[in-house]
Amino acid sequence: AQCFKKALEIDKEFAPALKGLAGCYVNQGNPAPGIVYAERALKYEGHHVPTARTDLALLLLESGKWEEGFKEYRRRDGCAAYHVRDYGVPRWEGPPQKVGTLVLHAEQGIGDEILFASCLDDLYPYAERFVGECNDRLLPLFRRSFPKVRWYGSHEELMRAESGNIEAWERLGDLPYWFRKSPS
Repeated sequence: AQCFKKALEIDKEFAPALKGLAGCYVNQGNPAPGIVYAERALKYEGHHVPTARTDLALLLLESGKWEEGFKEYRRRDGCAAYHVRDYGVPRWEGPPQKVGTLVLHAEQGIGDEILFASCLDDLYPYAERFVGECNDRLLPLFRRSFPKVRWYGSHEELMRAESGNIEAWERLGDLPYWFRKSPS
């Protein structure tokens, strides 16, 4: 944090330092200053934008601003840690859109996959059929816990089995955007 503060003494609008300082506040129990730094960093174009947006999302969620936080979290494209899949079909537009087959893909660690899977019951009314990709270590658990979804352990395996059957896709990590606007 000291290096970022020193850089801001030299140039108070140096966006990478603003983003870096915002990131220092993630999961530290005091998100308000981090939100200010992230919002300042996002006023400028540059390679820092995807991670500044993700930091802002996490800080908003930490501060209890669920709707705003998940809205920002959904915009995390461009971060190296988040995978984008090509299914050759449009992204699901959210409720009330209903589709035939919806594919879900995980993109983070297994803890996040389990956390985001808590939204699956809310999703079921919006497609006739579900297929999903998860970490192969989770296959037995997910197949047992979420039998309405046909689970695969890799993108390649899913595409071999389901290519041509998919109508829309969504990231498992974006289900809270649609279904968790508040903690209750």
